[in-house]
Amino acid sequence: MFAFAAMATFAVGGPGMAKRVASATGPVGGGQAAAPGQAAPAATSGHFPTRDSRDLAIGLGVQQGSASAPGRTPGASPTAAQPGQRPASPASRAPAPVPGGTPTAEQQMAQVVFQAINGDRATAGLPALRWSPALQRSAHQHDVAMAGANTLSHQLPGEPGLGARETQQGVVWSWAGENIGYTSDRTTAGALSIHRLMMAEQPPDDGHRQNILTTTGNQVGVDVVLDAAHGRLWLTEDFAKA
Repeated sequence: MFAFAAMATFAVGGPGMAKRVASATGPVGGGQAAAPGQAAPAATSGHFPTRDSRDLAIGLGVQQGSASAPGRTPGASPTAAQPGQRPASPASRAPAPVPGGTPTAEQQMAQVVFQAINGDRATAGLPALRWSPALQRSAHQHDVAMAGANTLSHQLPGEPGLGARETQQGVVWSWAGENIGYTSDRTTAGALSIHRLMMAEQPPDDGHRQNILTTTGNQVGVDVVLDAAHGRLWLTEDFAKA
């Protein structure tokens, strides 16, 4: 079954499951680089129509590169993250919790996805990415924002962009990337189904897969939020070269 909706989205499904993917073209996403401080395009700007009781969706795999990109003046944007410059006072306050799962269960699911990332990298002959607690905090900040808005997007209104979020958590980066997704299957299997969907992408629409198999980044933080209010598992993977 094939179905199409607005906002360059498409849906495919079978018995018991629907898969919805957002796709777009532009300066960010699909492995294209953008200067820090440039907002990533929203993977969705609203809600998809419900097609069955178990849904699965991913956004855009986005990347940000060096502040020295042509046409950029370092420090020109108040939210721009300066590669190589550590913030004077990284954000230390945790975002407000979202009712749902326990921290232990969420952390265990995140570690399973982390292992799957490095498993696929090993299969591709690539070195493992290091786990970064700072990137996990950045990812968690974004998961909480998406769950609170019930919207799949790389930047919610009033939220810092990817590079700024990583910098706020103390990451000194020269390259940053992010993958996001959600599913109504709030189990480890659900989290892994998002990972498998990302790895199943085909060029040129394979921004998530490119981030997972990055040859530029060297570390990652994975976060899972179990959102009982909306019946969803939210997943964010933040990558960096630091």
